[in-house]
Amino acid sequence: MYKEILEKVQKEFTINQKLHPRYYHTIGVIEMALTLNYHHQLNLDPAKVFLASAFHDIAKLLDKESMLTILQQNFLEEANELKDYPAVWHSFVGAVYAKEKYQINDEEILNAIKYHTTGRPNMTDLEKIVFISDYIEKNTRTEASMIEARKLAYNNLDEAVKKILIDTIAYLEKNEKSIYRLTKDTLEFYK
Repeated sequence: MYKEILEKVQKEFTINQKLHPRYYHTIGVIEMALTLNYHHQLNLDPAKVFLASAFHDIAKLLDKESMLTILQQNFLEEANELKDYPAVWHSFVGAVYAKEKYQINDEEILNAIKYHTTGRPNMTDLEKIVFISDYIEKNTRTEASMIEARKLAYNNLDEAVKKILIDTIAYLEKNEKSIYRLTKDTLEFYK
């Protein structure tokens, strides 16, 4: 099963017969999420961890028009608010894409995909480790704040979530970008 999934992910991230760097990021997220599951003795089903991690960015390379259409068709309540936050579209769309194209029907896996960018209050352990791993994986995440969050993740998942949210919001504010409500709500929860 794992080999087949990796082949599907590799195909999604191959453009003009070249492998997109997003594939290596995805491999890093899989490795980190499995590591955090084991390290914290969460006893999550490794297949679920693998699937949620492998498909977390599956919609990342879709064009904005396609993503907006999928959002409007599947997230009626959120679509109007989300239209101003294209950086998070791929996570919501990814949950739909994983379900429709790859027949992933497990709600816990789909939620881990859906909330891997924004987080959400009271995340499950699976959601937390995918959210954290997306930020701290070792293949492409090498900035000092990411390394610091990585160290924190080995000690306390909730503290790592909080650090990542603080760093993300600070980055967005510094770059004069708006912050999606759910990200703010998640930080408030984990404070």
